[in-house]
Amino acid sequence: MRASDNLNAWRVLAALRLGGGIRRASIETGLDSPQCTRLLQALEEDLGLSLVAHGTRPVSLTPASFFYLSFTSFFSL
Repeated sequence: MRASDNLNAWRVLAALRLGGGIRRASIETGLDSPQCTRLLQALEEDLGLSLVAHGTRPVSLTPASFFYLSFTSFFSL
């Protein structure tokens, strides 16, 4: 399955929008932190772009993330 077809990957990205980083995304989605990280990395690879500014803590989203999230606002965490 492609990462972009995995709703959990999009849920992680949507949870990151709330702030608090991977740990908060883990709590919001009910997934463990390593799984959230893997899903996010796979989604970035599948889409061919960075969705988060790597090396920042807490994680901050890139403009591309906000673009994609504008189409996924109907997802509930």
